[in-house]
Amino acid sequence: MTPMKRHLPLVLSTGLILLVGAVVLPSKKNPYSSADQSRGFQPAPRLYGLYGDDLGEEAYGSLGGAPSNIFSSGVQIAPVGPGTYEITLDQTGTDWQETFVLGVPPGPLKMAPLLVLFHGYGEQPRDLLTKTTYFELARARGWYVVAPLGAHQYNFGIEYSQRNVEQALNWVARAVPVDVTRLYAVGFSMGGGMAASYAARHQDIYSGRFAAVVNHTGVTSLSHSFRMAADDRLFLSPLMFGASPDQDPFAYSRCSSFDLDPIYGTIDPNTDMLRNLASTPVRIYAALQDPISILLTQTEHFETQLALRGGSGDSLRGPYAVHDWYTMNEASTLDWLSTKQLGAPNPYTTYNLLADRSARWHGFWMGQREPNRLMPLTYQVQPNRNRLYTIGTENLARIDVFPQSLGLRTSDVFEWVFGNQDAAQVQLVIRGVTHYPFDVTRNGVSTIAWSYDPILRQMVLLEDDAASVPRWSVHF
Repeated sequence: MTPMKRHLPLVLSTGLILLVGAVVLPSKKNPYSSADQSRGFQPAPRLYGLYGDDLGEEAYGSLGGAPSNIFSSGVQIAPVGPGTYEITLDQTGTDWQETFVLGVPPGPLKMAPLLVLFHGYGEQPRDLLTKTTYFELARARGWYVVAPLGAHQYNFGIEYSQRNVEQALNWVARAVPVDVTRLYAVGFSMGGGMAASYAARHQDIYSGRFAAVVNHTGVTSLSHSFRMAADDRLFLSPLMFGASPDQDPFAYSRCSSFDLDPIYGTIDPNTDMLRNLASTPVRIYAALQDPISILLTQTEHFETQLALRGGSGDSLRGPYAVHDWYTMNEASTLDWLSTKQLGAPNPYTTYNLLADRSARWHGFWMGQREPNRLMPLTYQVQPNRNRLYTIGTENLARIDVFPQSLGLRTSDVFEWVFGNQDAAQVQLVIRGVTHYPFDVTRNGVSTIAWSYDPILRQMVLLEDDAASVPRWSVHF
């Protein structure tokens, strides 16, 4: 039987009325909970945090989140303060609901920046209304501001947590007129690491690429945190990674800025997702005497590695001996962010990317050959030669490009230099092609290893041996 739905009108601010489909159902019973002894369940094992803190039963909901209600497509909205609303999405595509707080500026709604706040260890989105002044200050500037939960309080930016944040930001972008060129991320502690990781893993304007990121003493290396933690049972929980970094290194690498060796203090150059932020302004902050020394170590390595990758931004330190949001000046942070805006990749600049999944990256669509393996890419655009370089790839099955979006043309000879470190075939897809080319060459020799689809308006070049870095030329 289909659940009955109703529509609840809610005025978020002057000029904005949302119709939200809400399903009225009792909350789903947690089948793992030991609270209902009448059902004969055994008490669930306790779950402990990084500092040995008791987080409760190791079952859905025990981490401070709530299980996703698969029987409902509802959205619940409740005001929590002036211009602020707590919103819960039942269906997220993960096993968890997503709860977030949205701040809407006073006055008529208009296109404006969106500030995204990533909470610290054990915090809830509502906590940021009282622990920080970001909501108040951002709304006063005419900005929208959102604090996502990320599935639960102790998420450490794990992959499913980031998918929950995606759902929250997608909902916000549909509900209010966000300027997608002015998305800003600020995160503290666990949230600082998640802000950096989320930004590194969302590197296209259509996936919510950030124009600037602020990392306040973030947990930026999860493998290092695992090995240095007083208690590693949280990471080992089946609700989290369910394994150690040695058992599942990819799961830790994909949601970290880098993998830091706790003994030698070295960073694995093959797994640092931080390289993706080299073209994103990043502010790095820490209190000089922060009592959590592990995070000071990770902050220093974050700064050094970002510089090695050619990153930009600034670095600040405060004269404090506490681990808290307030040690970084919030008004100054917003002033800095307000000067940043997302632009197109610069021609003749070499970009290094590391992709962890099939998705859009800097305007390219990259498809993995094997899941749970990283895909590196180095590229440069040369408009004067109408040439694109994409080299150094691995684990790549397909890469799509829309030349016009890169400042290149499909009305002239279009050249694509491609270098792959794998022996497998790769499909090079050129999109936005309106007519058949009269010739296609590979290293100056005509080839038939291509096709054109006039319906999809795309060409597919079949590259079987890119170790020699061949040059494809499409003659229009």
